[in-house]
Amino acid sequence: MTTIPLIIRLAGPDDAAAVAAFGERSFRETFGADNRPEDMDAYCAATYAVERQRREMAEPEQVTLLAETLARAGALGRRTVYLAVWERNARAIAFYRKVGFREVGAQPFQLGKDVQTDQVMVRRLD
Repeated sequence: MTTIPLIIRLAGPDDAAAVAAFGERSFRETFGADNRPEDMDAYCAATYAVERQRREMAEPEQVTLLAETLARAGALGRRTVYLAVWERNARAIAFYRKVGFREVGAQPFQLGKDVQTDQVMVRRLD
């Protein structure tokens, strides 16, 4: 298994603008060519709004990490990490496999009027 040494820190409300901008840019770069612009715009406006990111980061039960989620999840006593990745994002799926994730199912992902499929992947931390 590959280990990636990174510094991990908990994101806070002051990080909302940077996280929102990075999230939207990454989402558009990854999925923009395969989706309708109006669906992308609507999804990004709702999901990556700075105020939404700030509210989510302020929720005590939500953990937003900058860098990597695995070390923080382990420190919180979690034994398993799940993620969802678009089934057509082969590059991301290959990366997640390389760092120990495996596919365990699928779930729908609504992008505007388009229902897509995300692969659900899991990695045990023990």
